Amino acid sequence: MASVSIANRASYNVFTLIHIPGSILQPFLREIGHRIRTASDLHASFSKSLPSLLGKLFAAKNRNAVGRLVVCGKLGACASTSKIAHLSCFARGPDQISEVSQGGVMSFKPQSKGTGWLISFKALFIRAPRILAVLPVLKTAGICLFLCVPQLARSNPLSASGQPASAIPLTLAQTQQIIAQATLHGVPWAGPESGPSAQPGKSIAFISEDLRNGGILGVAQGVREAARTMGWSLKIFDAGGTSAGRLKAFERAVASSPDGLILCGADAQDSNSQLARIASRGIPIVAWHAGSKPGPLADTPVAMNVTTDPVEVARVTALGAVAQSNGHAGVVILTDSKFEIALTKSNAMAAVIHACKECTLLEVRDVAISESGEKVPAITKELLARYGKRWTVALAINDIYFDYAAPALTKAGVPSNGLSLLSAGDGSATAFLRIQAKTYQTGTVAEPLNQQGWQLVDELNRLFAGKPVSGFVAAVHLVDTNNIAFDGGDRLQYDPENDYRDIYRRIWKR
Repeated sequence: MASVSIANRASYNVFTLIHIPGSILQPFLREIGHRIRTASDLHASFSKSLPSLLGKLFAAKNRNAVGRLVVCGKLGACASTSKIAHLSCFARGPDQISEVSQGGVMSFKPQSKGTGWLISFKALFIRAPRILAVLPVLKTAGICLFLCVPQLARSNPLSASGQPASAIPLTLAQTQQIIAQATLHGVPWAGPESGPSAQPGKSIAFISEDLRNGGILGVAQGVREAARTMGWSLKIFDAGGTSAGRLKAFERAVASSPDGLILCGADAQDSNSQLARIASRGIPIVAWHAGSKPGPLADTPVAMNVTTDPVEVARVTALGAVAQSNGHAGVVILTDSKFEIALTKSNAMAAVIHACKECTLLEVRDVAISESGEKVPAITKELLARYGKRWTVALAINDIYFDYAAPALTKAGVPSNGLSLLSAGDGSATAFLRIQAKTYQTGTVAEPLNQQGWQLVDELNRLFAGKPVSGFVAAVHLVDTNNIAFDGGDRLQYDPENDYRDIYRRIWKR
């Protein structure tokens, strides 16, 4: 979904976009239609009935109905998160609904005509004396509600000035200093030094969102290595990147009667009902990249979500682009709105680019990771045609997008140094190869995947022993052409040279 630069970076609002389809809306309108005399009556009725309508919406599991809209300037009143700021009706039918309801982040200049396909209920009411007269339109199109959210994103904190913390302007020298710190190699171990000894004879179920994702695969390898050290059995269940596959993976995992569960790469909120059933059996659960923050995940049974700080990961990635371009980057961001952690990263990257005075955010494109192989080549060709030489940097929430963008760039005749690719995760082997070969990709904020696999096993061991999790969060590390030879780079991975294996063995008495 396209976006353009926000003209006034210091002042913008965020609205949650909710589409209520006609199938849910029509019975409600039939019930109240005979009582509605003015547009104000209609607005009041919707405000009063909003909780019921949303309950039906989410009961229908129509999660794609919720998106976010970043708007420069004002769009209606913005008094509170519960007040309807704007109430509009789709005028053109389901193709436009589909285009918007997929979610993601869209930015509009104040003078943009991007909302031209929305008409207010007041205007609609002038054309239709009775609301029942427009039921055929609403049955096809439904409505959209804009609910005000007073910050850039749920997990993107605000500074004292009211701006996102990642959007505070930095000088080029400050940016380069941050990147110098993030690219240090051989950083000493900062994790736990003590803990319970190995709990014997445990069996672990590992649910993978998609083993084609290099980050998930790297974590799985680390878990396997650590479980072998523990003397535990491990069974891996791969969802293949689909909802149906995820349900099947959970069924098979439960049937294996595990002592502990690791959820890897899947959003915990999306699978909360399955996780709750597993936790009700007394099975401890830890996860990797299952939410937007490290540590226990609120309102889920996940005791520890192992991840680096995604906002800091995104910030370093975007600052890397600013530093490499000397503050003149023309940026496209690739994200996947199905995952909260992905939106957290893309929002934070966008904020950094907006804060760069001479940088331009050309577009934020929402592409499902599971569909990247199918869609990214064509999207790359489209972006080259649209932006030409203005497009100098691509930022992505995961390296996998670049597995398919790089061949498309080569096919289009773009020289290997003609466009810079930087990823906010997770340091795949193919990303390391591209960086080594100096072919398009110039950086990846690599997770210490193998180390995090060992940490997941350690966190489960602590839970088995009735102890609290360690809560360890690894520092953010940017891999580029200058440091790729260190910390496991010769093996095409970021594997910190900090003796973490020996330290965990010492803790476990193994």
